[in-house]
Amino acid sequence: MMIDKPTLVQAIMTKLELELSNAITAAETARLAATDDESAAETQYDTLGLEASYLAHGQSERAELIKQQILQYQKLVMKTFDQDDEIALGAVIELSAPNKHKTIYFIGPSAGGLKLCLSAGEIFVITPQSPLAQQLIGKFQFDQINLPGHNQRAGTCSEIVAVY
Repeated sequence: MMIDKPTLVQAIMTKLELELSNAITAAETARLAATDDESAAETQYDTLGLEASYLAHGQSERAELIKQQILQYQKLVMKTFDQDDEIALGAVIELSAPNKHKTIYFIGPSAGGLKLCLSAGEIFVITPQSPLAQQLIGKFQFDQINLPGHNQRAGTCSEIVAVY
């Protein structure tokens, strides 16, 4: 099964753009709440306006981070990997666990933790900084790895069954 990487990256960017829209809306809502007359402090213990301004600042920072992530995906150079290539940034990897359950991962520049449901199935985005990606980078198709957090007994290795 081949994964259409341009479609995958576009799906990631679409999800990030939705998150960006939500963060901008949340920041604007919090900013309006912070500057609203109803939020004016009536006593020294009344912190509603201050809390709203902190929230607005946090949401603005979140929006900036998401903008950076979208930019990273726009600049990502797509490479097609095959079984003779080392796994690196931009690779789609299919892992088969000892119970034969297969999971698909994409090593992206950011937005680790995103889960996408595409025609190829569920694809999990991981970043080079993640423990799993650190084990995968530099490996080849048919190599075996121990999944982070799993007991390293014999027979618990996952096999890299496909790299795209």
